[in-house]
Amino acid sequence: MAVPSLERGDRVANFVLADLGGAYRLFYDFTKGAPGLVLLADAGDAGAAAALRALVAEAGAFGALGAETFAVLRGPPARVAALVQAAGGEAVSFPVFVDAEGKANAAFPVAGETQGRKAVVIDANQRVLATLADGAPEAWPARALDWLKARWHPAPPVRPGATPPILLVPDAFDPGFCRQLVEAWRKDHQELGVSGSTDALLYDRKKSQDHVVRDPELNRRISATLNRRIAPEVLKAFTFRGPYGFDAHIVLGYDATRRDFFGLHRDNLSPRTRHRRFAISLNLNDDFDGGELRFPEYGGALYRMEAGTACVFSCSLLHEALPVAKGQRFSLTTFMCDPTEPAPPKR
Repeated sequence: MAVPSLERGDRVANFVLADLGGAYRLFYDFTKGAPGLVLLADAGDAGAAAALRALVAEAGAFGALGAETFAVLRGPPARVAALVQAAGGEAVSFPVFVDAEGKANAAFPVAGETQGRKAVVIDANQRVLATLADGAPEAWPARALDWLKARWHPAPPVRPGATPPILLVPDAFDPGFCRQLVEAWRKDHQELGVSGSTDALLYDRKKSQDHVVRDPELNRRISATLNRRIAPEVLKAFTFRGPYGFDAHIVLGYDATRRDFFGLHRDNLSPRTRHRRFAISLNLNDDFDGGELRFPEYGGALYRMEAGTACVFSCSLLHEALPVAKGQRFSLTTFMCDPTEPAPPKR
């Protein structure tokens, strides 16, 4: 089965390949918590030679920005070494991996690539920011550098404090998919109760209008995208591999005119919810005020995510969604669940 092309928000593959000296190296060992550019190409391709020379010329500018550079060159070690020597030799200051069998190149599929020639801009967490496969290969490093200069800035240092054990995953959903889910809510929504509660409408704990996603194709796409974007982060941060399934996918609408909110609660205390492991709260828009997430057991910080960003956390954490002060907040809520402990059937 063909591997789908990398898209913004996807985690790039880790790999073990030989360096120019023949020692085997792990890609993630070279990532230092900064964004960067990964150039992938065939060592016998003239376009690869031009792109590598350009990357050598721009490597200093990437470094000055705090970004990293890598090259993954497919072909026999002697051919790769010859290409690197022609491109600058000792001036090549960034890691070069020898992809003798082309396995790493195949694990970085990019739409529109020619003969495995492409470049991937990654964020500080090894997730895709952009892909390049069009135009002149020698222009890719400069294009990637311009992209990073316009869209990325180092995070300022912050004083340590009580921090909840949560994950914020940007670009979990693309803007078009966010809009599609909001439109589904607009066509069908109603007042729903609190999961696992015997009371239909606990307005002292929750006030929102919700859309339960029932369309099979939409449900499939949501689950597939979360598997692709969220599951690798949960494995990395919490070593939770699964297997797991998803609870119902629900789009919640919080309206400022109603002062909608979701009060303090945990997501796995009732017999109907004890199979839940991780909650996912994914903002579908960001043109509103208020509506922040708060985890009072771990300080008073408020979390307000950009559209497409998911907040992932253990269902055991006490949390709330504060009232929306202006506009409407739309969010997708679902849960990663343990399939070995299924939810009791609804009565």
